[in-house]
Amino acid sequence: YSFAPPLVVVLSNAFDELLSFIVGFIQ
Repeated sequence: YSFAPPLVVVLSNAFDELLSFIVGFIQ
């Protein structure tokens, strides 16, 4: 993508927060 659609940005942010949540939950 030459530009990031808002939906993709939201999904990326949600995915990053989910990963950080899982990592924090495991640790």
